[in-house]
Amino acid sequence: MNTWSRTDPTIRFILAQHRIHISKAVLYAIGYPTHIQITITPDGKVLFIKKCVERVFDRFSVPPHIYTDGASVFGLQKAAFAEALLKRLEWDKKGVYRVRGTIVAEDVMAFYFDEAERLDKGR
Repeated sequence: MNTWSRTDPTIRFILAQHRIHISKAVLYAIGYPTHIQITITPDGKVLFIKKCVERVFDRFSVPPHIYTDGASVFGLQKAAFAEALLKRLEWDKKGVYRVRGTIVAEDVMAFYFDEAERLDKGR
C-alpha cells in the first residue's frame, strides 16, 4: 500500500530522460534555498541535498519562480549524473524511481537508495 502524498519530501529519477525531480516539500524542508548542493556518499547508498549559501562544486541554482508558480517540483536534467547513478545502483535505465527524504541536519535532507520505489513497474 502506497501511503505517500504530494506533500512528502521526495525526489524522483526519470532515468530515460536523465531527469531528477526534487519536490517543493524538499526545498521547503531545507529552508527555501536559492541554491542546493547534491552529494552522494562514497558507498553510493545515500544522496544528500543541502541548502547552499556559498559557492561550492556541484551547486545548482533554484529559480525563484519555483516557490511562486504552480509547479510541484524543481527539475534538473543532468545526463552525467543520471549515468553515474545507473552505473552505481544498477537501476533499469528506462525506470522511474522515487525516494522519500529524511531531515538529518539543519538544511540537509538524506535520501536512502535502498528505500527507493520503482514507479513504472518495469514497463
